[in-house]
Amino acid sequence: MKKLLSVAAFMLMLQPVFAQFYVRSSIGYNLPANSQLIGESSSLPYESSTTSYKGVYGSYGSGFSIQAAVGGSISGTLGYDIELGYLLGRKYTLEEFYEGYTDPDDYLATVDQSSQSFQVAPSLTFIAGIGKVQPYTRIGPVLALTSMRSEIMKKYNSYDYQTGQEIPYHEAEEFKFNTGFSFGFKGVVGVNYELSEMLYIFSEISFISLSYSPKERELVSYTVNGEDALDTVDPEYRKIEYKKEYEAHYYDNQPIREKKSMGSIGLHVGVKYVLK
Repeated sequence: MKKLLSVAAFMLMLQPVFAQFYVRSSIGYNLPANSQLIGESSSLPYESSTTSYKGVYGSYGSGFSIQAAVGGSISGTLGYDIELGYLLGRKYTLEEFYEGYTDPDDYLATVDQSSQSFQVAPSLTFIAGIGKVQPYTRIGPVLALTSMRSEIMKKYNSYDYQTGQEIPYHEAEEFKFNTGFSFGFKGVVGVNYELSEMLYIFSEISFISLSYSPKERELVSYTVNGEDALDTVDPEYRKIEYKKEYEAHYYDNQPIREKKSMGSIGLHVGVKYVLK
């Protein structure tokens, strides 16, 4: 009898937690925060000796994002939320352009860089108000698994003095940057609007402080004039490991691991379904 009463008491204690259990989903766009230098674009006009340079700034945490989550009430205005998210990062383009004598694209090199990230964000939720409009805030850690791709394209025309013709040349490389998990923090402020007893719509602003540091870079594709040439690349160049520290001998050039910003300010809208 005592065991039965203990189980009943325990279930009564858990009742407030599951009384307001919900599922939600949202979609939105992240703007860059904690921007850093992505790289430089340059151009040299025809018959000019002056090259112009322009810095490209941003964060790899900006881009299109979707989330799905479950949560519930702990007591009163305090609750919990466990969110799974996916980020399709914005593409940043760097250009190196030299205007030629006969073709405006005599030399053009572009670098397209973008990221994608899977994120888990458990948090505590604080809700204000019990009417149709309910402001809320969430705060907690975020755990991210991020990868980045870099596509490099070089295009120019070389002059064949024997035939007097220009020969087009096109080279394309694709790199993949791999890393492990990175840890940061996420805060959210938003508003729920009640459509019915069990259905809500919401809008929110998220703030993410996060960075990631690639562990290695791998060349996954290399073509010359449309033909696969990956097998011709030196194995030491195809895969490079980034290290936090190393000892150099003469002209050894070991890439150092660097942190890349994943900070963002996100704008999202979504739907929440409450299970009473």
